[in-house]
Amino acid sequence: MSFVILSNNLENLFRPLRDQLQAKSEPLSLRGYSWADLILPPYERLNIPFQLIVYGSNDDLLAYLSKKIRRKKELGTTSGASEEATRQKRENEDEVPTNDYARARGLLFHECVVNTLAQARKSIYRAKQVRSLDIVRSLNKNRGALLKKRSKIFAKYRLSKTDRKRLTVLSERVVSFETLLVCAHVNYWISRSPAMSLDSLLSSAVPMLLEHNISFPEMGFSGDMTPDFVYPQFSAIGELKTGEPSLSHRIAVTGYALAYEKQHNLDVDFGVLLYLDVQDFKAPLYKIDAFIISDVYRRLFVEHRNDKFVFAKKEIEKLQKNGITSAGSNKANS
Repeated sequence: MSFVILSNNLENLFRPLRDQLQAKSEPLSLRGYSWADLILPPYERLNIPFQLIVYGSNDDLLAYLSKKIRRKKELGTTSGASEEATRQKRENEDEVPTNDYARARGLLFHECVVNTLAQARKSIYRAKQVRSLDIVRSLNKNRGALLKKRSKIFAKYRLSKTDRKRLTVLSERVVSFETLLVCAHVNYWISRSPAMSLDSLLSSAVPMLLEHNISFPEMGFSGDMTPDFVYPQFSAIGELKTGEPSLSHRIAVTGYALAYEKQHNLDVDFGVLLYLDVQDFKAPLYKIDAFIISDVYRRLFVEHRNDKFVFAKKEIEKLQKNGITSAGSNKANS
C-alpha cells in the first residue's frame, strides 16, 4: 500500500480507531495547545534537534554537544575576516561523511516517495486548467532532480560501489512505482470529473500536507519539526519509515502531533507510520501502523524529552569543566 492507496482508504483505516476513541470513558486531555508540561522555561531550552532527541543514542547526543560547545568557544575567539572561515568550517563539519547504509537508504526512499507526491501537488497547483495538466510529463521531469539528490546522498555517506548499485536499483523501483500510481490516480480523477477545478483535483488526488514545518521552540528543540505528512481532515499525522518498527517511531509522531496542536490549535488524534520495504520484488511493500495518540504516548514523549535533556545538561557541565577545555589545551601544546 503506497501513499496514494493509503489516501483512498483513510476512512476505513481510521473508523475503528475513532470508534475506540469515542468509547473511552475519558477523552484525550493532554493537548499541545493546553498542556503546560510541554513548555520549558527559557533557561531549560537546550535547542537540540528534535530528531536527535527522539532517535539518537546518548553517544550521538554527546558527540553533538561536544561539537556544539567547541563551536561556541571558537566563535568566542573569532572576529572580523576569520568569522566567515569559521562558519564555513562549521558547515563542513556538519557534512562529515559516514558509511551508513541504513541512513542513506532512508533518505533516498524518502526522496522517491514524498518528493514524488510533492511534485505532483506542485504540478497541479501550477497548472492553468485541468485539461492542460500533463502529470506524467511533470513527474518524469522530476527524475533529474532525484538523480542529483541521490548522488549527494551517496557521496555524503561514502557508500561502497556495491551499496550504490543496490540502492540505485531499489530507488528506481520505488520512484517508478510511486510515479505510476500517482499519475494513474490523478488521471482517474480527471476522467471522472473533467470539469472539476484544480483545487478540487488537488484535494481529491493528493489530499495531504507534505513536510509541513511546525515551529514550537518552547518545547526546547532547535529549528522546525517536520513530519512527512499531515491529514488535517482526519486529525492524523505521520511518517514514512524504512527500518524495523520501533517505539521511538510512535514517540516521534506523538511529538509532531503535540507541536501541530500547539501551532494550529487543532486536535490530532491519530498517528500513522507507513513502513516501506524494497527487496527483490517487482513492487515495493508497504505496511501501516495506525494508532491513537493517547495520553499515554503523550506523557511518554514528554518523559523521554525530559530524560534526554537531563542527560544533556549533565554532559554539558562535564564538557565545559573538563573535556572541551582539556582538548583545547592539548591542541595548543602540541
